[in-house]
Amino acid sequence: MFVFPIFVLCFSFLLSFYNFYYKRRKLPPGPIPLPLVGNILTLIRKKPGEDAFLEWKRKYGPIYTYWLGEMPVVCVADYENIVEVFRKGGEEFTQRQIFVDFTHEFRGNIYGIFFINGDFWKEQRKFASTVFRNFGLYSNLMEKKILVELSRMFDRIDNKLAKSESGEINLIEDVEISIGSIINCTLFGYGYDTEERIDEFHELLALFDSAFKLAYEKNLGSLFSTLIVCFPNSTKNLPFFRERYEALMEVSRNLRNFFMKRIQKRAEQIDFKSDEYDDFVEAFLKEKERLDGQGIAHSFSMDQLWNICMDIWIAGQETSSTIIAWGMAHLLNNPQSLARVYDELDKVMGDERRLITAGDKARLPYTNATINEFLRISNMIVQNAYRRVFVDVTIGNFQIPKGTCILPQISVVLADDEVFDNPKMFRPERFLDENGNFVTCEKLIPFSVGRRKCFAESMAKMEIFLFTANILNQYRLSVGKVLPSIKREMGITIHCPKFECRVEKRIGHKL
Repeated sequence: MFVFPIFVLCFSFLLSFYNFYYKRRKLPPGPIPLPLVGNILTLIRKKPGEDAFLEWKRKYGPIYTYWLGEMPVVCVADYENIVEVFRKGGEEFTQRQIFVDFTHEFRGNIYGIFFINGDFWKEQRKFASTVFRNFGLYSNLMEKKILVELSRMFDRIDNKLAKSESGEINLIEDVEISIGSIINCTLFGYGYDTEERIDEFHELLALFDSAFKLAYEKNLGSLFSTLIVCFPNSTKNLPFFRERYEALMEVSRNLRNFFMKRIQKRAEQIDFKSDEYDDFVEAFLKEKERLDGQGIAHSFSMDQLWNICMDIWIAGQETSSTIIAWGMAHLLNNPQSLARVYDELDKVMGDERRLITAGDKARLPYTNATINEFLRISNMIVQNAYRRVFVDVTIGNFQIPKGTCILPQISVVLADDEVFDNPKMFRPERFLDENGNFVTCEKLIPFSVGRRKCFAESMAKMEIFLFTANILNQYRLSVGKVLPSIKREMGITIHCPKFECRVEKRIGHKL
C-alpha cells in the first residue's frame, strides 16, 4: 500500500531535480521553467512579451536563459553584448535555429532565406543581394519606383475620399496595397495596378493572416503553436493540437499553390536565350538554367524559389506597412507631434506641388526624428530570429555549450528605459539635439545587426520615409469617431489594430 506514494514521491523528486537544477546547470541564470511548457505562460500573461524580457533582464542581468517548452534560449538583451556577439562575433553566431521537423512539414524541406544555414544560405543571400542591387535597391532607381507607386496610391485615396461622406477612411489599407505592389513587382514583374491584381493581393494577405491567427488567435494559441513548432511529431495527433496543426498545413499548401502558380506563369514568359532579367523570379530561373546546363551542383530548385519568394514577400510587405501603421496610430494619439510635422512640412515644402524625395530628408529633421520613433516604438518583433551555436562559445562571462539556442533580443533594447528615456512614450524629440538638429542613434537597431540582419533594411527605411512624409504632405490626418488603439497584442509580428481616421486633402500631387 506504500509503493504508489513512494513512487510518486521519488518521481516528483527526480522531476524537480531535473527541471529546477540538472537541465539548467550549464546555462546562464533565468526564470524557473515549468515542465514541458517552460516560460511560455509568463510570456502569454505579459503579452506580447517585451515586458517579461525586460523584467528578466533587470533580475538576472543582460544575459539570461528562458525556456520555450523544453528548449533553452540564451537571451542577449543589451546593446553592448548584442553588438559584441552578433556584429563582431564570428561565423559561430550566424547559424539560425531551425525547427527541422516542422520546417520539413510546412516548407517541404529546409528552404527559403530566413531559416537556412551554411553554404546554402551564403549562396542564396549572395544571389538575392546581387539581384536586388541590380534592381536599384540601394539607388535612386528604387526611389523612382516607390514614387510612381505613391502617385497611384494617392489616386486611390482621392477616389475613396470622394465617395466617403464622413471623410474617414482606412488609410493603411492603401499603404499595404502599394508596398505589396512594390515587392510583387520586384518578385514577379508586375504591381497591383488593376482591380483584378488588387484582389490577388488581398488573396495572399488573407493566407498570411490566417496563419498568424492560427498561431495567436487565443491566449493559449501561442502555447499550442510553440509546442507544435518545437515538437510536431509528438503533438500533431493530440487533442487540441490536431486541428491547429492540420489548419497550418492547409495554409502551407495554399501558400505553395499561390506562389507556384505565379512562378509557372512567369516561367512561360521568359526568354531563356537572353541573359537580362526584369524581376527576381526570372533571374532565379535563368540562374538555375545556367547551372543545370553546365552540370554544376547548386541550391536553385523550384521548392527553394517559392519559399524564398514567400520569405521576401513577407519581409518586404510586413515590415514597412506595419511600422507605418503603428507610426500613424501613435501620431494620431499624439496631436502635438503631428502638428510639429505639419509645421515643418509647411515651412520647408510650402505649397510645392511635387512628391517629397530622399533628397529632401536633410531639410526635414523633425520628420526624420518622427520616423525614427516609428521604428523604435513599433517594436514589431518581440522575439528576434533564433540562432544556434555549433561550437562551444563564450558570451559575456558565460560558457555556452554547443547546440544551444541563442537570441539577440532587439525588442528589449528598443523598450529599455536605460537606453531610451520613458520608452512607452511617443517622443520624436529623443532623436533631436538641443538645436533641433536630427541626430543618429546607434542603439536604434530594429533591423538587427551583423551578417544576418535584414538585407532589405535600406529599402524599408526608404519606403517608410517616402510614404510617411508624402502622406502627411498631401493630406491632413485627424482623429475620427474613434481614437486609434495602440494596444499591443501577441503575434508573430505585432500588428497595429485596424483604424480609420479623418483624411483631408492639403495640396495637389504630381510626379
